[in-house]
Amino acid sequence: MSEFWLSEAQFERLRPLLPDKVRGVGRVDDRRVISGIIHVLKSGGRWVDAPTCYGPRKTLYNRFVRWAATRNRMEARLRQGYWPFIACLGYRYERFEGHGKLLVRDEPFASIIQEALEGYASGRFQTQAEVKRFFEARPEFPRNAKGEVRNQYVNEILTHPLYAGMVQRPEWGVSLRKGKHDGLIDFATFEKVQARLKGRAYAPARPDISADFPLRGAVCCADCERPLTASWSRSKTGDRHGYYMCFNRACVSRGKSIRRAEIEGQFEQLLEGLEASPSLVKIVKAMFRDGWELQRKQAHKSAAVFRRAIEAADEEIARLVNRAVAATNESVAAAYERRIDALEREKLVLAERCGNSGQPVRPFDEMFELAMQFVLKPSNLWKSERLEDKQTVIKLAFADRLSYSRNRGFRTPKTSKVFRMLEAAKTGNFRMAEREGFEPSIQLPVCRISSAVLSTTQPPLRRGNRIPVPVRDRMRIAGERAALASSSGARKLCPCAPPQTH
Repeated sequence: MSEFWLSEAQFERLRPLLPDKVRGVGRVDDRRVISGIIHVLKSGGRWVDAPTCYGPRKTLYNRFVRWAATRNRMEARLRQGYWPFIACLGYRYERFEGHGKLLVRDEPFASIIQEALEGYASGRFQTQAEVKRFFEARPEFPRNAKGEVRNQYVNEILTHPLYAGMVQRPEWGVSLRKGKHDGLIDFATFEKVQARLKGRAYAPARPDISADFPLRGAVCCADCERPLTASWSRSKTGDRHGYYMCFNRACVSRGKSIRRAEIEGQFEQLLEGLEASPSLVKIVKAMFRDGWELQRKQAHKSAAVFRRAIEAADEEIARLVNRAVAATNESVAAAYERRIDALEREKLVLAERCGNSGQPVRPFDEMFELAMQFVLKPSNLWKSERLEDKQTVIKLAFADRLSYSRNRGFRTPKTSKVFRMLEAAKTGNFRMAEREGFEPSIQLPVCRISSAVLSTTQPPLRRGNRIPVPVRDRMRIAGERAALASSSGARKLCPCAPPQTH
């Protein structure tokens, strides 16, 4: 077999993994030793038969044995929940007593990756291409030699369980388990990210989407309901002018341009009309505080439900393990193992939810003030230079695409639920609900039905509110109903209707 040698590029990738601070006798050529070890492993020969160009055979053997022991220690540490490899972007190592080296957040990368993962899980970023543009918009985020963030790198960040506080190494037989480090996101959010990745195909990045035309794709033509596109036009003087237009061939407004300053100026006026008054915010804050407390109490009750679900999952896992051990067919045993892995992941999610039940991420005042800053003045976020902020305004303020007419401007938009609720509170378009039951507090009129079948409607719930009827009138009404029931084709009085008064 011919000799094997690592290339310069391959060894440069391995160099950071090798120790650089050596005491005593200096290290031999690491590239030569590693190449010799790989040559012996590939050839399947004995260590004493290694070519002399790799140096002493004893050195090759001792180095291999030490590395094998290191690998075993790394696997043992991984099974305990520690990450023994190079820290991923967003983390760095710190030494703690009783733990050794432990992963901790590395700012500002940790906050950037956390925002990207939470944004993709919540739908703020619809595709991986939007996550890629979000990373590239941060000057501190690392890039390749071309100044770009690779699509593969984005996918690795979205699919790495380390950011959810988990560790795993399938090739070493280490299944998914809770890590000793704190995750940037919770495991439930990570599962949402994986569900979105499996349910939606990858969309490549479009170079024509930029901050120059933030309304592209969010505004449609009023004549054909197709999204407007946008482009730059250069005049005879060399100046550039931005325009929005419709390119639908069947549309009467095809090719008729709309000045960018005109449509975006009207959009800013539309946002200013959504602003809520400070007095209305006080009422809304009181309503939300009541709802916050109600949800907090309900969350404490949900913890018991999660604990029971975890116990049921443990029982199911134990039952499947017994079946997998007793199974003689390999395919059946593999099916049991896949089901056990799925239950283990489900149990991790339940345990995380049980621990977080009733524990808000931030205090109510901080969460409410952050939300009200947008509700009070959504145009402030729109004035940001970042495309992601402008897209966030459109998604939070409006529930559907905006319709724009060249002659009349924006049509009445369909706002989100928050702004619809504030509009209803401002205009007084609401009424108080009944204090008890589902029955109205007024006396119902006589209800007649033409069918010969007796009504199955039960009497009203609040019997105490009904007007008392004398015994004589009750006997008369009962006689009238009996007479009507005996005659064929007669119209019946509904049993649930109150008696008529004369």
